[in-house]
Amino acid sequence: MEEPGWADSVMALVEAKIEHTVRGIEETLRQVLERRGVSREELVAALERLQEGFSLLSQRWALPVMIVLLLGGEQRFSSLKRTLGIGSRVLTDKLRALERAGLVVRRVEPGPPVSTWYSLTPRGREMALLAIPLLYRAAATS
Repeated sequence: MEEPGWADSVMALVEAKIEHTVRGIEETLRQVLERRGVSREELVAALERLQEGFSLLSQRWALPVMIVLLLGGEQRFSSLKRTLGIGSRVLTDKLRALERAGLVVRRVEPGPPVSTWYSLTPRGREMALLAIPLLYRAAATS
């Protein structure tokens, strides 16, 4: 029998943790809702607070860029472009948006030649780590 690959091993470990996490979140929500419930206005306000983050992270290439930086560490622009297989303009736009959101940091090395490096901020790293279980679960159900 062939030994599972790296991605399969990670997926199995993540899946094992997901059930525990989901049960914990579900129990917490149940307790809060049993104590006081939630009004329509509170629900709308909560959704509005989440919308900005959802809007950015649901954009094409945002999560793939973050996952590459999480798994590969600091990357040069050219390495990100090659790994993701996307155009310079699209990658530049996505990196700028992630940088504005405080998820990615840009570092320029004066050269010659000048090189630009990108890495996740602590907040970006946390967001990428939190996205992994959701992505694995979505992949497992599709």
